Amino acid sequence: KMMVWTRGTLADMLGKPVRWWLDPSVKEHCTTCLEFGDTTYDSFADMLAKTGGIFPTSGTICMSNDRCSLEPA
Repeated sequence: KMMVWTRGTLADMLGKPVRWWLDPSVKEHCTTCLEFGDTTYDSFADMLAKTGGIFPTSGTICMSNDRCSLEPA
């Protein structure tokens, strides 16, 4: 959870967009990841605003089982 948050805040500091990557090895993603994942956001702050504060591993239905990731886009 902390690593995802750190990547997001670092991307914001650098003015970079972020992408919520859906792990391709997962056969069935939770509805949260399907709703917000596989998307590039203008910034981490933008993603948090659009998802209501949800990001991979935090607030998702799959919680700590979440294998999706947040990467600079």
